Amino acid sequence: LHDTLNVAVEYGVFWIPAVVLLGGATAAAWWISGGEAAAAREMLSWRLAPAAVGAGFMALAQRTDIDGPESVGPGGRLLNTLLEEPCELAAIICLNATLVLEVTHRLRARR
Repeated sequence: LHDTLNVAVEYGVFWIPAVVLLGGATAAAWWISGGEAAAAREMLSWRLAPAAVGAGFMALAQRTDIDGPESVGPGGRLLNTLLEEPCELAAIICLNATLVLEVTHRLRARR
């Protein structure tokens, strides 16, 4: 999805991945709420903190990827590469941590 945003920005169809992200957020909210209508405050918990951090890492990676070497100054392409890929990896780790926390919470709630 991250690289799809680059193509979308390049060709001016940013709305396509935006719709996909909105659909994913809606599906995640539906799953977290257990398929029932719930207020946002009922769905928010400390278990979503890693996802918020991961979103920050992915936003930083996306910015360096779209803006290119200009976004990191005279260091250029090397600094861009050294910043982008680790941020993407950190975002994936944060997302996995969020999923593990949520699944663990659901398994404990069943008992």
